[in-house]
Amino acid sequence: MKKKINLIAMAIFIFGIVSKSYAQDTLQIKIGFLLAPQAVVNLRAPEKGATTVTSLLATTSFIKGKNILHVIYSTPSNSAQLVYYNQIFRESGAYIVGSKKIQNNGGYAGIGVTRYVAKKTASAFFEFGTLWDEWTPQIYAGVIIPFNFRIK
Repeated sequence: MKKKINLIAMAIFIFGIVSKSYAQDTLQIKIGFLLAPQAVVNLRAPEKGATTVTSLLATTSFIKGKNILHVIYSTPSNSAQLVYYNQIFRESGAYIVGSKKIQNNGGYAGIGVTRYVAKKTASAFFEFGTLWDEWTPQIYAGVIIPFNFRIK
């Protein structure tokens, strides 16, 4: 529990520091769902090939300038996630993600890059990450399809 609180506090702190450079931008808040079909390769056993999974994620997004903080609930892993995203170029960006399982110990940390596809209606992503408990490097590749609406 203490790790989760520290992770949330760290993400809010980082979001606040980076957002100061975009002080003239207004804060937007969006809620909705993300559909994320993806392939996963476990780098400890790459000979097994890729497995596929489609995740349905409930999300609240706080957007200020080129910075986005996503607070996510993941249905497949029953976990809470924080994702900090920064748009680096016009069509692409990079992010860090941390998650904590809700009922069990354990979590995940990763970094990734995205690029808009399909006339900016979806984003292709490539991510590298591992579980907190043990070194289990994995590569994820897929598409994020948002279904959200602005509330502020």
